[in-house]
Amino acid sequence: LDNDLTPLRTELYARMGKSDEAMANLKTEIERNPANTGNRIQYAGMLMNQERFDDAIAQYDAVLKAEPNNETALFNMAAVYKNRAVKAQMAERAKQQADRKYQPDESYMKDLGTSADYFVKLRQNFKYRDDLTVLEQLANIYEVRREKGRVKEIIMELEALREKYANDRKYYQIMEGVYARNGMEDKAKEMEQTLGTMK
Repeated sequence: LDNDLTPLRTELYARMGKSDEAMANLKTEIERNPANTGNRIQYAGMLMNQERFDDAIAQYDAVLKAEPNNETALFNMAAVYKNRAVKAQMAERAKQQADRKYQPDESYMKDLGTSADYFVKLRQNFKYRDDLTVLEQLANIYEVRREKGRVKEIIMELEALREKYANDRKYYQIMEGVYARNGMEDKAKEMEQTLGTMK
């Protein structure tokens, strides 16, 4: 019974602004019952919010060892690797702005590649195959990694989904951005015009 109250107790602590207590509560429950993937996912999310990326990765990894197709863990593992990469990328940009001769360390590209791998695995689940958020993340990762062939593939996949998302503003916003970032100004303008006609 006590184990059933863990999510409720954790949420209560979080709402009261007691995230340390919430995390301690979850950590205790994980130690008591390491097989409870729900507690691990909740704990990992809190770790990720604190930018404790390595600790979050360890928790999601434990979930995926037990449940290799856990959708929440796959998505969040992709997100945590991307977030860690973005933080490193921003730090490198700051160094480069402070010193124009500085050669940025692009080792964060490996994390972006790992993030893409988890998004690709998530897409093996039919529910996420055509998910706009996942496709947008993949497009962005491939753009940053300068993987032009993969960017082109994602654009073609997105274009094939136009009918499915014909009334979805998010689709046109994503396509406008993808087209603009990839030098396809006419198509970006078309998306912008379509958005202008939508409510």
